[in-house]
Amino acid sequence: NTIEYSITQYNILHSLETEATLSHVMEYRVLGGTGMQVSLFSLGSWASFGVKDGLQQLSGVKKAKEILTVARKAGVNLFDTAEVYGLPLGEAERIMGSAIKELMAEDAENWRRTDVIITTKIFWGGPGLNENGLSKKHIMGKSIFMLKNKKMKNLI
Repeated sequence: NTIEYSITQYNILHSLETEATLSHVMEYRVLGGTGMQVSLFSLGSWASFGVKDGLQQLSGVKKAKEILTVARKAGVNLFDTAEVYGLPLGEAERIMGSAIKELMAEDAENWRRTDVIITTKIFWGGPGLNENGLSKKHIMGKSIFMLKNKKMKNLI
């Protein structure tokens, strides 16, 4: 049941938040050779934002804000999505982007762009000749599209 899945996801994050505030501190690791510190846990949007009941359109942004807030308070700083997540394709990026933009405005200290890492994946974009793969045209086009979708000024 999709509602049970959303509730379970929320309960897991709530437990993580409770434990983190009581006795645990999130651990971080360096991401490859980037020098960026990322949380041991991340929050992804596959099969959730833009797909599950209660996680679509405006209600999806509201619920995404709740889930993202719990994760962030627990120390999560790595949030992941992809160009093909959600229905229609890319809806998960739009919902996550809208939610994070609102959270950055509401709680600027906890959602500093320098502290939050948002990843995405590009490859299976669409049916068009140049809408998939790793050509420069596809990567640049999707990067610009994702910045607009996620309502952000930069990728890093």
